[in-house]
Parts: sequence; structure tokens; C-alpha cells
Amino acid sequence: MDNMETALNKFLLSKKLAGLTEQSLTHYNEINRSFASDCLSEPVSAITVEYYQTYFLSLYDRHLSKATVSTYIRHIKIFLKWLEVEYNLLQYIYG
Repeated sequence: MDNMETALNKFLLSKKLAGLTEQSLTHYNEINRSFASDCLSEPVSAITVEYYQTYFLSLYDRHLSKATVSTYIRHIKIFLKWLEVEYNLLQYIYG
């Protein structure tokens, strides 16, 4: 199984091939790299419900606006959904 760094690069490539703008690609990259920063060398299966819930809660602790938190969560959920499909991770992402 790929590590998170490889998976994230594949995700970004898929978004580029889908025709997203450079600005959108930059946002996806920055937000999801921040999200996965603690496990980039780990296998994709390292992403668990507890991992992403803890990260989502940490966004609120940063005193970001609700709109910014929503944007982060939306971008990360799109990445999680992509991981689910590409790596058949239903058991990891949803417990």
C-alpha cells in the first residue's frame, strides 16, 4: 500500500487532470499536507476516524473563522473520499 505522501501526490494529479485551477490545486495541496503532515511516510491505512476527528477538532482550537474551518474540512473530506475509492479504505475511514 502506498504511503500518504504518494497517495497525496496521486490525488493532486487526479485533480489536475480533472481541470482544477492552479489556485485550487495549491489549496488542496496546502490543506491536505497540513492534515497528513504527521503521517506522510506512513501507509494510507494510518488514516483512521480518530486521526481525522482529532485534526478537525484542532482546527477549532486555532481560532480560525467558521468559513475557514469549513473550507479545510471540505477539502479534507474530498481527499478522504478519494482515498476510500482508490485504496478501498472503507474499514479505515469509517471505523
